[in-house]
Amino acid sequence: MTHKGEAVNINEWLAGLSESSELECKLAAGRDGKGAVPQSLWETYSAFANTHGGVILLGIKEKSRGRFIVEGVQDTEKVIMDLFNTLNNPSKVSVNLICDSDVEVLDIDGQSVIKITVPQASRKQKPVYLGGIPKIYSGWNWQHWRRPALYEIDEPPQTLLELRMLELMPEEIQQQLQERFGDDYSALPRLERLILATAAIEQVVSHSRIAEISTEHSFDITQALQSLVKKDMLKLKGHGRGAFYHLAGASLPTPADVFGAALTPFPELPVDSDDLATRSDDLTVSSDDLATSSDDLKVNSDDLEKYSDDITGELDDYGRWASSALPAPAIHDLEALESEFRSQLENIAYEPLHKGKVSKEVMRRVILQLCAGQFVTRNCLAQLVDRTPDALRQQYLSMMVREKKLSLAFPQNPNDNRQAYIATASLHELATQKLSLTNSKE
Repeated sequence: MTHKGEAVNINEWLAGLSESSELECKLAAGRDGKGAVPQSLWETYSAFANTHGGVILLGIKEKSRGRFIVEGVQDTEKVIMDLFNTLNNPSKVSVNLICDSDVEVLDIDGQSVIKITVPQASRKQKPVYLGGIPKIYSGWNWQHWRRPALYEIDEPPQTLLELRMLELMPEEIQQQLQERFGDDYSALPRLERLILATAAIEQVVSHSRIAEISTEHSFDITQALQSLVKKDMLKLKGHGRGAFYHLAGASLPTPADVFGAALTPFPELPVDSDDLATRSDDLTVSSDDLATSSDDLKVNSDDLEKYSDDITGELDDYGRWASSALPAPAIHDLEALESEFRSQLENIAYEPLHKGKVSKEVMRRVILQLCAGQFVTRNCLAQLVDRTPDALRQQYLSMMVREKKLSLAFPQNPNDNRQAYIATASLHELATQKLSLTNSKE
């Protein structure tokens, strides 16, 4: 584990190392002067592990202007033993990244210096944190707040902890679920109650959404979702990456519910050869893009209660359809839009609208900007970017939904030509705003 190498000239060796932000020197003398692991080492260990790794030298005192004094460590074996005892204690440090070969005893100017090489943690190992943080996580979970977030910055190398006090399971929502499911709800584990609360707030919930707002392992989330389906508290729709869940007995709006009988399914736009991609590769549609069986498109009347009579809607100041069944307004008719607002949308879509063929990156960016904070029907998107609805769906929309970049207004009716899309990031922001309003009322 340790060895004494050849004598090293301190001035030559540290001259280069002192230029790096990934080096830190510590005295490590201890109270008795024989050596001890300094408390400040653990903050450095965490910072290095969460950024790009680094080297810690024990037994060297750093002076101003890049000057160093070698003090040495007398009892190197004791210090190294204490180092590994703490590293291997999960109540002190979240993970041990250091192995025997990462710790060396060097002979510098006749003094013993301990060199500790801290590797960068993998994505699965991050964040590397010290013993106090698990208590913070525990407290936040107990309060049902959104989990704290750890961020890494390079200048100076450090890890920042953001403490978010937005409640994931507001009391009002829990009361509603208690009334719906009775004592069965109270008996559920916290993860399952979190899933139900999210479904109640956001209308639908998915595996990826729960992974985003909780610290639970992917396997545990899968088990919890399946358990709630078996208990008849959640209903599953779709399959694979397109699967989503909603509360049992809850209604999911259909295009007809939202837009009303007066607004018939919009006609498909005429197909112009100039609108279609010239390469056959761009038009290839995998079976994953479309529902693979009629079972995926069936809406069971036992699962979904028709409630079109309860849905209200009207045009907002911009000419968008504001429905009580959707969390954001929907652009369903470009002719109904306020002229200045429509001009803003056409400016966003300027490149595909006026230049014709554009790169996929540009088209994806335009689609996300058009769908930010609002739903836009497939036909309206197609008109704004001068493409046919089917080509737009096949080449971009289906993929962006699978990638969770876009979310559907009517996930149970994926192929309806009145389908509308919203940027997933803005949908989550709207849900957060709804949570904030709920919390402020309590």
